[in-house]
Amino acid sequence: MTDDNSGAHDTYECDALVVGTGCAGLSAAVTAGHHGLKVLVVEKEQHFGGTTARSGGWLWIPGTSLAKAWGIVETPDQARTYLRHEAGNSFDADRVDAFLTEGPEAVDFFTSRTSVHFDMPLTFPDYHAERRAARRADAPW
Repeated sequence: MTDDNSGAHDTYECDALVVGTGCAGLSAAVTAGHHGLKVLVVEKEQHFGGTTARSGGWLWIPGTSLAKAWGIVETPDQARTYLRHEAGNSFDADRVDAFLTEGPEAVDFFTSRTSVHFDMPLTFPDYHAERRAARRADAPW
């Protein structure tokens, strides 16, 4: 980085350079740090969080141990059916299978090996339990 247009440069050496502070970037940074790497996170925007901040930090990863502890049962087949329906012609079976396998493992890693904490509230802004209950009998997922 340049100091006041003087041409002088500061150097920062790191093992992992993470570009972006959304969920993916910060997950990478926490994981690298957990494994003993010296991490530098950079962000072009004025605020941290990327689109994850705009979504309120919500994420859907079916089949996690957190969901199971709350009595939420989402089988891989149910999630795959849902994703196939939503993705249409863009459905990528290999990518979906990786998500369904690695997603719950990633959540377990963060909750058991780092100080990252996830909340499991029963409601969120675009969720309406009464509509979900009515759809549940009709939906394939």
